[in-house]
Amino acid sequence: WERLPDLKTKSQQRNVVLHPEFIDGKYILYTRPQDGFIDAGSGGGIGWAPIDDMTHAEVTEEKIINFRYYHTIKEVKNGEGPHPIKTDKGWLHLA
Repeated sequence: WERLPDLKTKSQQRNVVLHPEFIDGKYILYTRPQDGFIDAGSGGGIGWAPIDDMTHAEVTEEKIINFRYYHTIKEVKNGEGPHPIKTDKGWLHLA
C-alpha cells in the first residue's frame, strides 16, 4: 500500500467513492460535496468527477448527478455506499 496525497477539491467532501472502471481513460469519483456545515438547504448531492491522475488527484470538474432533497426521506441517505456493481443491465448503486 502507498499513502497518496489528499484529494484536492473546491468544497469539503463528506465521502468519495471510486468507480471500478475507467471511463474515457479517466478515473471517476462519486463525490458528496458539502457547501457548509450549518447551511442546510444549500448545495449537496452526489457528484461525478473525472480525474486524470490518482497520484495527484484534484477535482477540477464536478457535476451533481443526484441532487440532495431536503425534508424528505432522501435527506437521511444521500451518498454512495460501496463502489457501484456492474450487472448485465448496467451499474447498481447502493446508498
